[in-house]
Amino acid sequence: MIKECTDEELVYMIHANSDIALTMLLDRVCEAVLSTIEGIIKRLGCYEVEDAKQAVRLGCLSAVDTFRPDKDSSFRYFAKMCAEREVRSMVRKERSKGLSSHYRSVSLDQVQVRESEG
Repeated sequence: MIKECTDEELVYMIHANSDIALTMLLDRVCEAVLSTIEGIIKRLGCYEVEDAKQAVRLGCLSAVDTFRPDKDSSFRYFAKMCAEREVRSMVRKERSKGLSSHYRSVSLDQVQVRESEG
C-alpha cells in the first residue's frame, strides 16, 4: 500500500511521524536525484563519491522539512534543487579549507630572507 504512494503523499506521512515513509522516500528520491545531478558533481570536482551521496541525502532531508505542496513544484524537483545546493555548498567548503590550509602551511625553509647591505 505505501509503495504506491506518491512522493508528496510520503512527505505528508513523514510529517505525521512515519519512519517507514521517510526511509522509502529517501531510498526512492535520493538515488533518482543523485543520478540527475551526477554531471554537476563531476563538474564541481567532487572526488569523494560518498561525501556527494551524503550531501544529496542532506539536501533531500532538507526538502522534506521545507517542501510546500501548495507551490507549483513536484517534491522530486524540489529535492533535486535542495540536493544540488547542498553539493555546491559542500564543494565550496572543501575548496576554502584547501585554500586556507595551503596559505597556512608555508615552511620557514622556503622563505628567503635577504640581508640588508649596510
